[in-house]
Amino acid sequence: MQYWWFWLAIIILAIVVGGIISGRISKSIKRMMKALKKASEGDLTVVVNTGGNDEFKVLSDSINEMIGRMKLLIEKTKSV
Repeated sequence: MQYWWFWLAIIILAIVVGGIISGRISKSIKRMMKALKKASEGDLTVVVNTGGNDEFKVLSDSINEMIGRMKLLIEKTKSV
């Protein structure tokens, strides 16, 4: 029981680190949601940039590619 302060510090550190990580995850998801909302409203100039080099980067790159292909498809159908 003499090390209760150590365990308290570990718990507080875990809460802080968890909060930081969840904040970053939430921020990336919100950016993608905002861009997809704009794209669904017809703005195909939107670009998603989440930064980093993780799964969110892969997902944002895929979203950007999808929007670019949609734009190209619309341009092709207009010229027909």
